Amino acid sequence: MTSFPMTALLVAFRKENPRFYSIERVFKNVYERLATKYQDDFAVECLHAPHHSSFSTLWVNLSFFRKHQQPINHITGDIHYVLLGLNSRNVNVLTIHDCVLLNQLPKWHPKFWVIWLLWYKLPIRKASLITVISEQTYREVAQLFPEAAGKMRVIPNFVDPIFQPSPRPFNNNCPRLLFIGTTPNKNLERVAEALKGLSVELRVIGNLDAGQEAILAVNDIRYSQASGLSNEALVEEYIQCDALLFPTLYEGFGLPILEAQAIGRPVITSRLQPMASVAGQAACLVDPYSPAAIREGVEQLVRDNSYRSGLVEKGYQNVQGYELDKVVDQYAVLFRELWQAKQQIKLRKG
Repeated sequence: MTSFPMTALLVAFRKENPRFYSIERVFKNVYERLATKYQDDFAVECLHAPHHSSFSTLWVNLSFFRKHQQPINHITGDIHYVLLGLNSRNVNVLTIHDCVLLNQLPKWHPKFWVIWLLWYKLPIRKASLITVISEQTYREVAQLFPEAAGKMRVIPNFVDPIFQPSPRPFNNNCPRLLFIGTTPNKNLERVAEALKGLSVELRVIGNLDAGQEAILAVNDIRYSQASGLSNEALVEEYIQCDALLFPTLYEGFGLPILEAQAIGRPVITSRLQPMASVAGQAACLVDPYSPAAIREGVEQLVRDNSYRSGLVEKGYQNVQGYELDKVVDQYAVLFRELWQAKQQIKLRKG
């Protein structure tokens, strides 16, 4: 392999938010491991944007990362626009997790076009390369922005090593179903309808609004709620549950599937992509738009011990394909390739 000199690498995160932290949770682990495993190759610096993204703070965040830019820069997600302030002579990598912002807004809304331009169109054009976390996100981005297809690479998320097997007997009488997230795509309303009359406890991770609380009450759902959890507390939630109920309508990846499988819990999730691919053959796949289908999935999991045990064993096998070191190695190879290509261009221009 060609000699690779020590190179400074800036990792750009959005401003920390206790409600939304999956991006930070993934890439914090990636870069802690990369800084150790490739300590002779990369000098890693991780910085958070000074402000949450709003139209009044875009320039401040962009200027902050322009000031701190390095020969290699990685915009890890959600603040795509800050790439516009980086020098094109650098290696500038953008990770796109999903296109949910565009899917949630109608095209007649002015905010749609601001996001389309500043979060996607212009950063895609300027990025040295774009990583996406699933084949589904690849297809979605390529469909919306055909020019991105030639500069995208799929590097999946990984399951955090903190999630380790923790077997426990399944509570057939009143299983505790872990439900991660409360945004509209998580599908809580249909889940409430599906669970009506069943002897289960729903454990919701995320903040519930008044409407969601009312729906749970109307359907007489036994539930509890927590939010703002540390990594260790989140692991404990998986350990204390009997199964993960994750019939989401939309995800860029679906990390809770792997986390539950790593702990050793059966998973019910959507037959939509990318959830079906992430789950492999190790989950009960249901139609998330059908409360009846969600209900049948829960009932099958409760009544069929052999089926449930089979999902757990297949889950242990599935997560082996999503190990941290495999993801870290892919990023290291990517940065080396892009940096060396930039040096060759400089030599030719010489």
